[in-house]
Amino acid sequence: MRWTQQTSNATALYLHGYSDRTPAQYTMTFPKGYNSRSLKEENILVKRVVAENYSLGVMELPSPCGNQLQVYDLERTLCDILRGSGSDIQIISVAMKKYAASKEKDIHKLMKYAEQLRVKPKVLRYMEILL
Repeated sequence: MRWTQQTSNATALYLHGYSDRTPAQYTMTFPKGYNSRSLKEENILVKRVVAENYSLGVMELPSPCGNQLQVYDLERTLCDILRGSGSDIQIISVAMKKYAASKEKDIHKLMKYAEQLRVKPKVLRYMEILL
């Protein structure tokens, strides 16, 4: 079976090196309408997004075993963890602090994504405190 998916949320944060917690359950994102029943049986946390946001910020990163995975970039991942419910506030805080201190941060991209994903007020609260 061939399907497209993006590794996202806490799983992507871990792959980017912005969380030291190995996810107990991998998170993958699919376009709305995708049938994911078999994935739930595999203990994968399924997220769905509207089609226009699905490919926003996609990149590739190696898994811990060296396989290339499609993953959302760091800015998209930060927006996603702020969007979702059930995200661990400690994981979010550590990731946002690390991002704010990073020389590779791209605030313009983060704000563009935050606007499109409708989390700009949340992102601004973190960035105003940390920068």
